[in-house]
Amino acid sequence: MIIYAGIVVFNPSKENLIETIITLSSQCTKVLLFINSPLDLFEYYNDKIQVIHEGSNLGIALAHSKLINFAKENGADFLILSDQDSVYPNNYVKSMLKMDNCTIACPSWINILGRSNKIKKQYVLNNTSLILKNPDHNELLSHAISSGMFININNLSSNCLIDTKLYIDWVDNDWCWRLISEGHKIRYNKDIVLKHRLGDNDTSVLGINFTKRSPTRDYYIIRNAIYLLMHRKYKLHVKNYLRKKIFQHILLSFLSNFKHSSIRLPLIIKAIKHGKRSILGPLKLL
Repeated sequence: MIIYAGIVVFNPSKENLIETIITLSSQCTKVLLFINSPLDLFEYYNDKIQVIHEGSNLGIALAHSKLINFAKENGADFLILSDQDSVYPNNYVKSMLKMDNCTIACPSWINILGRSNKIKKQYVLNNTSLILKNPDHNELLSHAISSGMFININNLSSNCLIDTKLYIDWVDNDWCWRLISEGHKIRYNKDIVLKHRLGDNDTSVLGINFTKRSPTRDYYIIRNAIYLLMHRKYKLHVKNYLRKKIFQHILLSFLSNFKHSSIRLPLIIKAIKHGKRSILGPLKLL
């Protein structure tokens, strides 16, 4: 059985990246490092590690797409997608291989830099809505974060690939929703706890936990959500979820960082226009 791990690397902490590599390389056939930084700063070449570097930041969507294609072309049975700062338990692969039939298995996870050490809730499938809860083992998910995804490469076909035009943000959500619409299953592994180092600036606004982002990142979040809402044939409860997230993100991004609204507002307006007009890919500021 051939198992690859694909780590997307962008200006990482060297110590964190090495820890991620170590916890995966002992469980996988090969570890792929997809370098999304302008320079190839991390040259780990040995029989288990392969560096893929194309000279610039291609975005999360294209990086994930290329990792999946590489794994498929080289005969891998499974691919683990990973961030550069995730830490995997020693029994991760063994436990994932025991999951019920599915295309993607996803672990539970905690943010070890967060305010609490609680396992994050997940969105599960429901015929009328998306429910945020602590799922049961093997329960079907609506979507999940990409880091820690255990993907059955043999189940994937060419009619439901990652949308590389999204560049960054909503990439994993969109892919999960489209996979499910094609009959694929995404299952939750309660037995595995993945440790993330997410150093985002979390705050609480109007009693809602919210992560402060840069104005550019807000652009991608809002643009892609509007594009997906208007141009995808999702089920009604997915579209309602997107409507709520768009409204929530626009409102809370202003309330959490009002003093920079003069910078944020023009980009939000541009995001709305671009999402409606299907203008995707990297943001061109000039």
